[in-house]
Amino acid sequence: KKAPFAYGEDGIEALSGATVTSTAVLDILNGMSADEAAETEEPAEEPAEEPAEAAAEEPVEETAEEPEAETTASGQGFGGEVTVKAAFAEDGTIASLVIDTPNETEGLGKRASEEAFTSQFIGKKAPFAYGEDGIEALSGATVTSTAVLDILNGLGMQ
Repeated sequence: KKAPFAYGEDGIEALSGATVTSTAVLDILNGMSADEAAETEEPAEEPAEEPAEAAAEEPVEETAEEPEAETTASGQGFGGEVTVKAAFAEDGTIASLVIDTPNETEGLGKRASEEAFTSQFIGKKAPFAYGEDGIEALSGATVTSTAVLDILNGLGMQ
């Protein structure tokens, strides 16, 4: 089989009870393939960087104001509405993140509000996908985790 690999596709399955290990193997295999592709595709990427730099210049003025005001969005979690407040750095990465989960299950979905979960997004840029770039869902809180991911992807792509 050829990368990129994703669980549930092309017969690729995680080991039950060993999600972290399974995800680590998947990330390593995909990383190896991405490294090989990057080595052969670097010249093609260089011209694409110039427009990206030009686009990055526009938000510079906006980001000077962002530390004072965070961007906020909400979505449906398992027990109710989940609210995400994020501030973005000039390069589009998340500078700060607060997740409010007032109606989520204690010990499960409410953990999305804890630093152990939110810190994995700091310094990273959307689009996010669980199992990629060190981003992990909360065990036992898939609906809440997916809601947060969808909200962040919506905010980060604006």
